[in-house]
Amino acid sequence: MKLALERSDAELAFLAANDLDEFNRWDASQTLASRVLLAAAATLQKGGTPELPSSFVDAFRATLQASSLDMSLKAEALTLPGFSTLAQEMSVIDPDALCGALRVTRKGLAEALRPELEAAYADLAPPAGAAFDTTTASVGRRALRNVCLAYLSKLDGNDAVCKAQFEAATCMTESVGALGPLATLPGAARDACLSTFYEKAKANNEGLVINKWFAMQAAADVPGALDNVKALLNHEAFDASNPNRYRSVVNTFAGANPAQFHAADGSGYKFVADETIAMDGRNPQVAARLAGSFNQWKKFDAKRQALMKEQLERIKAHEGLSKDSFEIVSRALK
Repeated sequence: MKLALERSDAELAFLAANDLDEFNRWDASQTLASRVLLAAAATLQKGGTPELPSSFVDAFRATLQASSLDMSLKAEALTLPGFSTLAQEMSVIDPDALCGALRVTRKGLAEALRPELEAAYADLAPPAGAAFDTTTASVGRRALRNVCLAYLSKLDGNDAVCKAQFEAATCMTESVGALGPLATLPGAARDACLSTFYEKAKANNEGLVINKWFAMQAAADVPGALDNVKALLNHEAFDASNPNRYRSVVNTFAGANPAQFHAADGSGYKFVADETIAMDGRNPQVAARLAGSFNQWKKFDAKRQALMKEQLERIKAHEGLSKDSFEIVSRALK
């Protein structure tokens, strides 16, 4: 059962900017952001150009500049709801509209609040020569600074800012906070930083860090993303027999790159179905989990439903399919 409180956008904006209870403030900001994003998606579906409500921008600014808020909570409040959360609110999921709404809103906030974001990002920089620590304040500072950078990365030319943070990073949080946004910005800065990150992890034999390196690229919503993912499968560090390494690429693409997995031509679906069939003979449990990427197929538009159903039926018809995968696929097709 989902409890729904009837609150207007104006009430939510006021609570998001002023509520003294930090949880209520976060909840109001997320509810308001969801409404704004879903409205933007509806506008895109009609061929229009979304505009951010001034009350939403003002509430975002107030949270960003609030000195009394815990910085970790502030970082969470300033992070927009993701695709999977928003998709639950649509009767028919439209990946193009939802992903477009997220892109437009992130960039719109960055443009509207560029001075405030730049000031906050600069103020949150660690003091020169400061030792790394894990105090609550430092953890929150790093989280909030990375959120600011993620927004600023949506503005032209800010790949240099991401590169500068990456090169100056003194911990993994700062490195990943720079490299994540940079992975979505094709160019020399991205390539150089990805190479440096990988070579360092390789030299230190850090398998989990290499998994993160794979995952950041698989999740990147960029042109040619599927070709990039296929290239990662041929990388020297990729090992399909290692479940965590495999999931860092293929499952991440299917679950964390909705714009590309749900490509209108069905190429993302075919790739994941091909991988499910190939993996089934080696590790049925991993294959079954990957097949679960199609579980929500009936909630999409008719064209995507047909494309996903086609791949589910192809997986089910594969000779010698394991019981694990057969159960997942059969249940999805009911």
